[in-house]
Amino acid sequence: MKRLTKLTAVCLSGVLICSGLFGCKKESSAAPDGNEPGASIGSEQFTPEQVFLRLTGAEDIRLSVVYTEVETDGTVDINESAVVEKDGDLVKAVLADNDENNVYYYDLDASLGYEQNADGAWESVSVAESVPDWEACLDLAFAIEGMSSRIEWLFSSDTYEPYDAETGRCVMKTDEMVGFFGENWSEMTAYLMQSGDTYYLYMSTTDDVGTFTYKVVMEYADVSVTLPS
Repeated sequence: MKRLTKLTAVCLSGVLICSGLFGCKKESSAAPDGNEPGASIGSEQFTPEQVFLRLTGAEDIRLSVVYTEVETDGTVDINESAVVEKDGDLVKAVLADNDENNVYYYDLDASLGYEQNADGAWESVSVAESVPDWEACLDLAFAIEGMSSRIEWLFSSDTYEPYDAETGRCVMKTDEMVGFFGENWSEMTAYLMQSGDTYYLYMSTTDDVGTFTYKVVMEYADVSVTLPS
């Protein structure tokens, strides 16, 4: 992990643009927060692999990814996020880099993305080769802080201690945290957690410079996505 150095969402937006999903519009909706999840209010034994299988097989889901870096005086250096909503084969993705949000749409069944022309009207473009399925959308969301290349590690039982029924968590092994974060952090926290029909991946580190937080929320509920017209 980088220690309070600027990482923008431009790379993530660029991946989407290069993928053929050019269209975007600025939105003012608030980004998801990076606060630590509350205590679990209901959980059944799970493995990290089961969490990932449910994520990749979801028909309806609201997935949010947020990455923040905050200095010890409270100054927010970085606040990046992605919110991806899946309604069957329809997907809406909102990407935020600090105060600027961009929105993108997919029809996965038709292999179409949607772009706005110079007049502000939405037009469809083919994404059959570049963003063909839901797993490609997941890669885009996890691209924040380069985590798309670490998905196998993030959802591997080898990365975590066994499930704890009392907390609803699989806590990341200490040597895995040290191997990823480095040894200079005074505090390190990382775990997968279930609370009802929501799963969380939460990672946070603190040292004398500030705090880094990476949080993924997987909410399984009815989601409605309407393609632009």
